[in-house]
Amino acid sequence: MIYMRVKTEPLVDGKRTIQLMYRAAQEFADDLHRVSDAEFGVKSDVPFVRYFAQVREIPFGEDVRPVEVLARPRILWNEARNGRPMDCKKKAILLGAWFAVNGLRPDLWRYVTISRRRDKRHHHVFPQVNVGGRWYNADATYPSYRLFAPQRWTSIKAY
Repeated sequence: MIYMRVKTEPLVDGKRTIQLMYRAAQEFADDLHRVSDAEFGVKSDVPFVRYFAQVREIPFGEDVRPVEVLARPRILWNEARNGRPMDCKKKAILLGAWFAVNGLRPDLWRYVTISRRRDKRHHHVFPQVNVGGRWYNADATYPSYRLFAPQRWTSIKAY
């Protein structure tokens, strides 16, 4: 039997949500050493391009409002195996965990929130990777998104 400690906390602002996402990705990055699949093996050993593609193929689904759910990578991969869809936050945690477990320095990746709305209210989050001093998008939210592909937005905030 698996016991899991559940902690509930209202996610009332973007900054706190991002802090909790970093914590889930970094503190529990070792989860990826214990998650594997038949095709690619242990998640921590999968090259990032393939790992990104695996995360991107997880169906997209929003949390049921007003509840927002964040979880450690092991739980997210178990949910993915069971066909559960994930929102942008969960997929971003999975990518952040890969960065952390593979030793990517914290100054070489970050989470950003963006808006595509006219009122510039932020509604989407994903990681970016610094390559040669430039930040590139690693947004695996939808199957049509490509690694490092540019996106248009009305506002962006880096954390």
